[in-house]
Amino acid sequence: MALTINQQPQEYTPSYNEQTIRVSSDETAQPGFRFKVHMEYLDEATLGYVRIYTGYFLPRPGTDEAIIDCHRILDYCRQTLIDKFIERQYGVQSHIGYDFQNVNIFIVEEYGNPRVEYGVESVTYDIWNASLKYQDFVGYDFSDYVTTLNDPKKWLTNGLSNQYIGLTEQASLSWLYDFQNPTDTQLEVELKVYEDDGTLQRTFTIDAPTTSWAGSSAPNMFSLLVGPEDLENTPVLTGTKPIFDASSSYYTIQMLDDNLDPSLELRTYTLKEYCINPMRLHFLNRLGGMDSFTFDLKHKKAVNIDRMEINRQGYLYSTNITNLQKEKGSINANINSNETMQLNCNWLNDEQMVWLEELITSPEIFLEMNDRLHSVLITNYSNYEIKTQNQDGVFNLSLDLKFAYSSSSQWA
Repeated sequence: MALTINQQPQEYTPSYNEQTIRVSSDETAQPGFRFKVHMEYLDEATLGYVRIYTGYFLPRPGTDEAIIDCHRILDYCRQTLIDKFIERQYGVQSHIGYDFQNVNIFIVEEYGNPRVEYGVESVTYDIWNASLKYQDFVGYDFSDYVTTLNDPKKWLTNGLSNQYIGLTEQASLSWLYDFQNPTDTQLEVELKVYEDDGTLQRTFTIDAPTTSWAGSSAPNMFSLLVGPEDLENTPVLTGTKPIFDASSSYYTIQMLDDNLDPSLELRTYTLKEYCINPMRLHFLNRLGGMDSFTFDLKHKKAVNIDRMEINRQGYLYSTNITNLQKEKGSINANINSNETMQLNCNWLNDEQMVWLEELITSPEIFLEMNDRLHSVLITNYSNYEIKTQNQDGVFNLSLDLKFAYSSSSQWA
């Protein structure tokens, strides 16, 4: 009796993409044969595994193999930790147990009358709150995102490596780190601030965790707020503040390994003063991080109103002021209002147009306004055309938004 795992997910797998396990057995001819599958995830509080699913699978007709796609089941135990972004929690934040989960899958042979368990195989991997487009998932390699020595990897974003940002605007970067197979014993985020001519003004560092939560060795996902105001408020930053002054033009963010070599790619943020009040959107990207984009042209705000009219019967005439309410005929009732906004940005290039598809298709979008983040929905895009400068000349983006909440008025 023998089980063979013929295919399994990569060590780090996006939770919304296929997590396919192909398993075969040389005992499928036995009476009552079936594959028994257990799924469990690592619990943050107890550091133990919690079983969330037990199911049974028969071999595919004419074969000795079963195909099991786990992602529909495992995603139920994964939550989101966007709250840490909304609440502007400074410094490096862990996402284990929420956006990131360590899972075990056990596959057992059962057969006989009554059935008896025989051989068992297990698969262990990590899922995080990502959903790659199919064409990207086909060529996906988890090692492109996990930090390593002397080989810069990618942050969890497809956004442009050089972006504009206002002094009070938010931004965030996320990354993966493998505690079980560490190639870095020390990580630090390096912040460099430059003047317009490229002169280096000052350098700061922020230590990044190299031990996991509660002392465990589980891999993890981390994030860091990297907006100018966020960095000024980060307490664990080494260096003399203020970080920025009137001569500051741009700054760079890069993760360094224990040899002080790049461990994650360089990101550049160019400081910008806007002529009008800008509107900045933050959104959950395809890789599970938070991306941001500023709409810097004129915006319009409106209120959509729904109301119901009721004909209230009462006195036709009265000299008594206390009966004025009864003298009403039709009244407005059940009045609900919802604020909407139209945002407009400046000219875009081809790279931005491709990247902003992730904004249009994001399930979580927040508008930064009045020093708060407001949940919003996009209402005007059921078809997003990917324009190019060669074919379409110059182009920009106009978004219609509605706030995710509505307001009700009093009854008359």
